Amino acid sequence: MDAGPERLDAWLEHFGIDSIKRHDALSDAFATAQLLQIAMAHAASRGFDTPASLRELEKARRHMRQSA
Repeated sequence: MDAGPERLDAWLEHFGIDSIKRHDALSDAFATAQLLQIAMAHAASRGFDTPASLRELEKARRHMRQSA
């Protein structure tokens, strides 16, 4: 699934996260924080247990996509 502001609704739906009021800064920030918690738990189960390690993983994935 591609990331981006227009895709937040799709991510929320995919993970079953209810957003109180979409396109409201506080509500969107809270929903995004919930997504980060899910991502961190998923990554930690694979040995990526810090935000820095997630950033490195994403950097490597971007590099792989550009090289393909």
